[in-house]
Amino acid sequence: MILIFGFLSTILIVTAGANIVSATLTQTAECGGCHDNAASININTDVTGTVAASVDEPFTVTIDATGGAILLRIEKSWSTVDNDMFDYSTQVVHDNGAGDTNSAEGEISVEIEVTPLVGGQYTLRIWVGGEYPNANSVDIEVDVEGATTGFTPTEPVDPAELISIWYTMMFILIPLVGIIMIILAIYIIRRA
Repeated sequence: MILIFGFLSTILIVTAGANIVSATLTQTAECGGCHDNAASININTDVTGTVAASVDEPFTVTIDATGGAILLRIEKSWSTVDNDMFDYSTQVVHDNGAGDTNSAEGEISVEIEVTPLVGGQYTLRIWVGGEYPNANSVDIEVDVEGATTGFTPTEPVDPAELISIWYTMMFILIPLVGIIMIILAIYIIRRA
């Protein structure tokens, strides 16, 4: 019984801690869904105005993020912007990880090659996450010359729906494990 009680205690602690999210490599949803936009995280780029680009011709964006930056991410599946209309030399840069040219803690500097896949006017969004709940993003407008047909982006998974399912499971699982632990504790106390 003590073994079962210890196991259930571990599950309760792990699932309770699972709701404390900070910027991690495994997160693919837009940071604005879980995090708050924080003015403390500053993002600067070398882009001024709209970028004029051509299909299949890469351009470079230099990004400097400060103020507690932990993870920089560009995800193709974000449905609120046009990130799926581009390919990237890198999509994820962790503070002091591969691609980060700034060794200072809480600061990320990176150059990313962006290759337009189809002509049109698009918005490219880059998120930088910090300690929960801090995050910030920068949008880059891109005007791409070239063929406007022949490319079909993949249908993105709705991250809000996945997050909703996760929270629902946690709101059910945590109280359920707590109730089971109380029942086991009462059983153990009565047998003692």
